[in-house]
Amino acid sequence: MAMIGRYVLLPYRPERASVEDWMARSAGGTYLVDDSDLGWSIRASGTSELYETNSQGVRAEPARLYSTEIPAGKLRIVAVGDSFTHGDEVKNDETWMYVLEQLRPELETLNMGVPGYGTDQAYLRWKKLGSNFKSDIVLLGI
Repeated sequence: MAMIGRYVLLPYRPERASVEDWMARSAGGTYLVDDSDLGWSIRASGTSELYETNSQGVRAEPARLYSTEIPAGKLRIVAVGDSFTHGDEVKNDETWMYVLEQLRPELETLNMGVPGYGTDQAYLRWKKLGSNFKSDIVLLGI
């Protein structure tokens, strides 16, 4: 049994209704969806008031598609992680991944962060989707 001092660390297992309520409030039903492997994920071609994804499930302008191969002359970074990686509360062109790409034109960044993800979910998202894109760097935001 895991403990900190005399306090038992119990696993946090929220009720399904509270998770569904959180999903509806955090980005709307057209952006976050149930995922049998990950718990929840970002919908391909998803949209909300602030967020949008392309058809590959990457947080990007809907028309922007990424090849599986690294483009010539580019250094590709695939980032997976939680709300900080995702860029909660900001539009696509205000995320740190987008700004990084604008500051360094030799970079191509793929933002695959998901609100509320733990390290395990981020890693599994990379295995399930992110590994389809060859990359020079995989960044795990925790």
